[in-house]
Amino acid sequence: DRTLVALGDVSGKGAPAALLMATCRAVFEASAADAEGPAALLDRMAAVLGRALSESDAEDWRSGLYTDSDE
Repeated sequence: DRTLVALGDVSGKGAPAALLMATCRAVFEASAADAEGPAALLDRMAAVLGRALSESDAEDWRSGLYTDSDE
């Protein structure tokens, strides 16, 4: 069995922060299933989120912790 654990946080409050967190979560969920490990997953997320967030004017911050364990 494979266990994935992710913790995340975004700056701000209200709808903009909620939208940013929802975007991060959706990208994580879409990418996690077939990623070849933590580095590949985070690289893919950085590429997708970088493109998506570079189009906005927001200076939002996001941070996260991810771990992957085979049991």
